Amino acid sequence: MNKFGSTDSLKSNSVLIIGASRGIGKALAFEFAKNGWDLFLASRDIENLKTIKSEIESKYSVDCIITVLDVTSDKDYELVFSKIRNQNHNLDLIILNSGISKPINLSEIDENIIRQIFETNFFGIVRGMKFAVDYFKIIGKGHIATVSSLADARGFPGSSAYVASKTAISHFTEAASIELRKSNINVTLIKPGFVITDMTANHKFTMPFLISAEKSAKIIYSGIKKGKKQIYFPLPTAIGSYLIKILPGFIFRYLTKFWKGENG
Repeated sequence: MNKFGSTDSLKSNSVLIIGASRGIGKALAFEFAKNGWDLFLASRDIENLKTIKSEIESKYSVDCIITVLDVTSDKDYELVFSKIRNQNHNLDLIILNSGISKPINLSEIDENIIRQIFETNFFGIVRGMKFAVDYFKIIGKGHIATVSSLADARGFPGSSAYVASKTAISHFTEAASIELRKSNINVTLIKPGFVITDMTANHKFTMPFLISAEKSAKIIYSGIKKGKKQIYFPLPTAIGSYLIKILPGFIFRYLTKFWKGENG
């Protein structure tokens, strides 16, 4: 039996990647394909997925199945997993990757924007976790990875809803990792720092130790292959995040006087 549970050395491993049409999700699709994994790619942007599928199949000898998925829709998730069950081999890994970020001015709270962020960043992943757990319980084993953020360390001004949603998914995933052990389901929490994506391209503040989505995908793949429970990167940002997290509240509040965030 190999690292990911396959008993057939001739059988490729299979991964479902949610949010695979751009950013980290897209980079992960290419990284897993390069390493011989068959792919199930899901996203709202089917046109981007068609392009990705074409590029992958022209470079690598892997299966690549694409499907539309809105992470806020139970029906979409049901259709995706129904499509997966109709295939000839089981999934070994499901990567739940969905996230949006919008600046929030708390002097004029827009509840609709906050709900939209949580529906995608938190409930979108929770919904995926529900279907993934049900799927792997039937098989008897599996591996789930969720993508959170090193921004979960504190309540950064200007990013309150984004930070809150990522903090929620980090704690949710940590609990799931412990609870699902008895079901033979491994759970990995992925916490990137600043990564070059469409989302970070709109940020107005300085992003230290910014790395490419492709480098991020290599780090994530390596961490999953090693069976890590948490994957966080880049190291300088991870260390900074930890130090900020353990700061006393009064020091953190003092330092935020110099913070130039989304609304800075």
